[in-house]
Amino acid sequence: MRVISTPPTDISGLVSDALEKVSGKSPVEALRALAALYPFAQKEAARQAALNTLRVGLIGALSEATYLDKGGRVIAKTKPMSLGAEPSQDNEERVWAEMVKNHALTRNLTVQGGVIPALGVIQREHCYKEQDLVELAKASALVPPDRAHMVGKGLYWGMTGDFGMAVHFLIPQLENIVRFHMKGARLKTSNTDLEGIENENGLSTLLDVDGVDAVFGGDIVFEMKALFCSAFGPNLRNAFAHGVMDDDDFYSADAVYAWWFMLRWVAMVYWAQSASNRQAVAEDLLSTVEGAPAVTGEPETDAS
Repeated sequence: MRVISTPPTDISGLVSDALEKVSGKSPVEALRALAALYPFAQKEAARQAALNTLRVGLIGALSEATYLDKGGRVIAKTKPMSLGAEPSQDNEERVWAEMVKNHALTRNLTVQGGVIPALGVIQREHCYKEQDLVELAKASALVPPDRAHMVGKGLYWGMTGDFGMAVHFLIPQLENIVRFHMKGARLKTSNTDLEGIENENGLSTLLDVDGVDAVFGGDIVFEMKALFCSAFGPNLRNAFAHGVMDDDDFYSADAVYAWWFMLRWVAMVYWAQSASNRQAVAEDLLSTVEGAPAVTGEPETDAS
């Protein structure tokens, strides 16, 4: 078999852009710039890109695909693609596998071209305390009230560059965040066995419940599935829970992206609600002013 090599990807433009976005800013604005470096991945765009890839590589797509972990263990298989203009229901798993595979490329570019360079600048210019990130978690409506300390600690460790510590805190808390908001939306988060014992479902099952996209948005659900609970990806939730992550895994691009994903999600919810609160205050003030007597500098007179 011939080895086909491709030239390395030049990410210098990405690095320069990331450095410009975070350099010379206040601590709050630098943190905001880091969290907002890139938007969440778009599910529909990812699906279309996967279909395009499969159609270009038609010969490979027409054969069964087998997926191995780094130890050579078979962890998933997909059926061959059909020749129809649109993929059949049987092909959806193959399309999904390609979406997750492409998302890995996005993660690597995001981390190497943006998050790591930007974080390096922030570490040189600012010194965040653990309590700063705990307060951010407390202020974000995304984080359950009794979990802000653990989430904040995870965000803090990532800011210091210790992503192994960060994901130890954040992976379990991500699952709890999903469960907390699903319960708030009255979605099913548990199952009851034949003996009447109720068990909480894991993240993979939770994210397949009807209505979960409406709670979190389809793009965020796609990212959580691709990163945390798909056999075609790093499957961080299960890998962490079952102790199969090694030292390198805890400091991989996937682990860095998982921390940055949580930072972005927590921070963006906070800033969105802050903007909403400011808008509400402005509207209340405007209605108060419009309903009040005009200020003329002269005393009011009693018309009665």
